Amino acid sequence: MTFIRRYRESDWPVIWPLLRATFEAGDTDAFDPQSTEAEIHMAWVEIPSATYVACPSDGRILGTYVLKPNRTQTSEGHDLTESTDGIPLVERPPVASSSR
Repeated sequence: MTFIRRYRESDWPVIWPLLRATFEAGDTDAFDPQSTEAEIHMAWVEIPSATYVACPSDGRILGTYVLKPNRTQTSEGHDLTESTDGIPLVERPPVASSSR
């Protein structure tokens, strides 16, 4: 059985390699692929309202997630290139919409 628990600082050595590989790929999250460990720790642990990990009964960490406010967009529909917490984000193009 897998369960969710609050993050503990002792989890970081397991979480950091997971996050680094995810963000370096550059295709699954808005963080700059070149973000440093300190930047990601701040964005993933220090700033969010809460950070959690998913673990099976043996305690291994399978994944992690954070609770934080959504990012805002510019009036043109682009995501901001910097979040409100100052961590660099990758700019995303506006989402296409269809008129009906």
